[in-house]
Amino acid sequence: MKTSTTQPAGIATSSRKTTLADVAALAGVSKTAVSAVLNDRCGLTAKVGEKTAVVVRRAAAKLGYRTNLTARSLVTGRTGFIGFMLASSVSAGFKNPYFASYLQGAETACRRRGYGLAITCAPISEAGHFIYSNILSQRRIDALIVAGEIDTEVYKELTTSGIPYLVINAVPAKGIPTLGAIRQPEIIKFAAAMGHRRIMMTENAGAGHLGAVLRKRIRCEAAKAGVQAELVEPASGLHPNWETGFGLGRHLFERWSAKPVAERATLIFSNGVLAEFYGELLQAGLKCPEDVSLLGENSLDTCAFPVFTRLWADHEQVTADAVARLVKTVETGVPLDLAACATQVYPTSIIEGQTVKQWHPPTNIKGGGS
Repeated sequence: MKTSTTQPAGIATSSRKTTLADVAALAGVSKTAVSAVLNDRCGLTAKVGEKTAVVVRRAAAKLGYRTNLTARSLVTGRTGFIGFMLASSVSAGFKNPYFASYLQGAETACRRRGYGLAITCAPISEAGHFIYSNILSQRRIDALIVAGEIDTEVYKELTTSGIPYLVINAVPAKGIPTLGAIRQPEIIKFAAAMGHRRIMMTENAGAGHLGAVLRKRIRCEAAKAGVQAELVEPASGLHPNWETGFGLGRHLFERWSAKPVAERATLIFSNGVLAEFYGELLQAGLKCPEDVSLLGENSLDTCAFPVFTRLWADHEQVTADAVARLVKTVETGVPLDLAACATQVYPTSIIEGQTVKQWHPPTNIKGGGS
């Protein structure tokens, strides 16, 4: 005797692929609700309700439902990918631990929203050498996160692409969508609170108009804190972005040590360059923090000793926020709020290490010292 099995009405059989309608029938909800949950469209899951979302996910798992990305792309006109473009001038590229922390936040946020992350490096630090990456020219992405040293003219090229983009770890400037602005002012305030009145800080070469904006901002913050700031540009032939492995630590030490003792400043640079400087300091028979205080611009542990006093910032949160804002723009068509992005504040703190001391000027020297 033959036996037969029946499926509930609307549920897929093994002869065809499971659809949204099948999941909706099993979960007892609408196709719109299923789509909102499984595609996590712009936070619509929260509007559906968590209990309903759980029921939908269980139904999808039971039926073996998988989102058809090709079909979704045809319907929405979107690729389902966010791009992450890093300036090729960054040594070690995405292996650079500073930018890798940004990348981690972007990848996690994309995955949670059902998006893929496409990464690429491009020569964006000089407009004359800028070449569109394939992910831009072929519109393989819906939106873009940009990081690293960027020429002002490149922003115009990115804008004409018509793809929404956000620049992270950059100098806020009119008309440029930036998020997670550079944080030198926080370090300046800490140095001032510790009694330091002379500081040396990074000045990247070739930063153009934005470099001028940054210099003005640093000098303004230093003046407010009662600090004299000397901005140091790399010597000709050395890496323009103050990165490790290019002799910048020696260059910095030679410049610092050439000054009279009373005029030597506290140093605020990338942790890697400070580690190179520290090596030069030891070879000269000098000590830290007895002879000079060193403040790191980021929270990375560059070396086991000394433990640098350094600035901590949540890089992953910055790029997670960038993804959230870009996805909202992609899915709703509402342009980015540039003012809100530029003024968004992220928490920072100073990780106190072994390289900064409370400084008091000698009584026989007026206005000298670090």
